[in-house]
Amino acid sequence: MSLPQAEPFVLEGIIDRVDRIGGVGGARAPGLQLIDYKTGSASGLKDKVRDPLEDTQLAFYAALMRSQGSDALRAAYLALDGREIEEIEHKGVEESAEMLLVGIAADLRGLQAGEGMAPLGEASACEFCAARGVCRRDHWTIPPDTVDVGRSASE
Repeated sequence: MSLPQAEPFVLEGIIDRVDRIGGVGGARAPGLQLIDYKTGSASGLKDKVRDPLEDTQLAFYAALMRSQGSDALRAAYLALDGREIEEIEHKGVEESAEMLLVGIAADLRGLQAGEGMAPLGEASACEFCAARGVCRRDHWTIPPDTVDVGRSASE
């Protein structure tokens, strides 16, 4: 999808699964259920969705799907930890998606204007990031997990 308010950027992602839910005779209102499979611990996922603005993955997928239509969206992780399968829902994912898009657009407009990016990210998550280097993690002068979000790493 094209990123609103920050042209010419385009967002891309791959959603593991999308189900049509509810409808005629169903208990739920009609819409789409976005599902992301996870092989890790369900408890970690529950912690993540407890603060909806920390769960950017499902919000990002919801933003992509929102650009494709107006169906109501639900989103959940499906934890496959070997013992049992557990669904962990990101409640209010459409609102989280909108806030995420606003934040991404603001960051990209700032970069276009020559502003530096604030240091973000936990070291454990950065190890798997496809955009590593964009946030300058490898160039921080102090460990990123000790930096206040409101301060730059060079202060």
